[in-house]
Amino acid sequence: MNRFRLARYSVVLPDEESFAATDLAVPIIDDVPLFVVVGSDFPGVPVVLVAPPSGHWLTDPDDSYVDEESGRPAVLDGSCGIAECCGVMARIDVTASTITWSDFVVRGRGHVPSALQLTFDRAEYERALAQVLDIEPTAWTDGAQ
Repeated sequence: MNRFRLARYSVVLPDEESFAATDLAVPIIDDVPLFVVVGSDFPGVPVVLVAPPSGHWLTDPDDSYVDEESGRPAVLDGSCGIAECCGVMARIDVTASTITWSDFVVRGRGHVPSALQLTFDRAEYERALAQVLDIEPTAWTDGAQ
């Protein structure tokens, strides 16, 4: 079973006209940020997308952050603010005791290791989502942690 926690990044983008969110929830898997694992340019998704009462990373994904082609919800946004353009999506399966992310789709830059499947303890996962607004944001500037 993988460990799941969240970090929170306050993003400073050099492009003032960017539509990307600047307050991000960053999935950390086994102490490694997911964006590092998949080589993505952007570290997370808008905090409001996953903070309660949102069900985006549970059973009720936000339609504006679901890839039309694959039907999968975004787990990492794109730096342009359009996950379907350059984000990372995953199938999210929910059981009584686990949450599983699998069948990843990368739009734009990045590469998901073959057969990547992440399984989390549901209680730990939901606790991380419930506490995301309490995390002090860390500054993140254009790809530099």
